[in-house]
Amino acid sequence: NPNIAYTLLKDQEYIALPAGETVPTNAGQYKASITMKNTGTEAKDATAYVEYTIKQAKLDIGDFTFTPPTNLVYDGTEKLATVTSAKIDSSYIEVTYWHPKGENGKWPYAYTPKDAGIYFVRIKVNENTNYESIQNTIGDEVKWQFTISPSTDYTVSVPASWQNPIDVIEGSE
Repeated sequence: NPNIAYTLLKDQEYIALPAGETVPTNAGQYKASITMKNTGTEAKDATAYVEYTIKQAKLDIGDFTFTPPTNLVYDGTEKLATVTSAKIDSSYIEVTYWHPKGENGKWPYAYTPKDAGIYFVRIKVNENTNYESIQNTIGDEVKWQFTISPSTDYTVSVPASWQNPIDVIEGSE
């Protein structure tokens, strides 16, 4: 029976896999050594090896789930959307907000949305062990948007000095 051992290339040297790993599953450079034990009269075992690379995967828009903020009526508070992925931890995802494209075809940056208006959500993704970074923002222009409506709750406060009857002087022509 063959014996297969895996090692990971780190700092120009092959080292044992991290604790708990029996086969390579993360992106990186590896060596698989296959040893056949001698079962005959000759005293030598035979070993062959192969070096290979598991590349970082690329993420695309379909790998992410967009959830718009709740309470989309202006109340002076920030309205933050969430973008998650089953493939990468949310700590690697940077959510940004944009206003609709202007006449020049460019997306004006919106900072944090809290005022009434339309907002588009785009993301950048920082690199991790298994996934490449996405440095140019991506987003779904149709599905990744939300609108904060103007408030319909208007309260007008009248100063106390205005609460007394006022004499009205009628003018003449």
